[in-house]
Amino acid sequence: MRAHIIFGIVGFVVGLVLYVVLYSVGVRLITSTPIAGALAILFFATIFGLMFGGFVALRPDHDVIITSVPEAVDAGIGRSLPIP
Repeated sequence: MRAHIIFGIVGFVVGLVLYVVLYSVGVRLITSTPIAGALAILFFATIFGLMFGGFVALRPDHDVIITSVPEAVDAGIGRSLPIP
């Protein structure tokens, strides 16, 4: 979760900086519709930041845990627990 939060915020800030640069340069698409341009850039930058946070969170040492869960389920371990 921490990686998602940090990189989501970083993506938002990068998107904000990109918007300010594009607006100050005078890109016509941004200056003609500033609110829509800001929303689009901030949305996609934040989403890319969140996806990058997920990529960073995929660590090789988690592979042992991820592969052991389906094996335990197939072996019947933990089936006595109630499923909500």
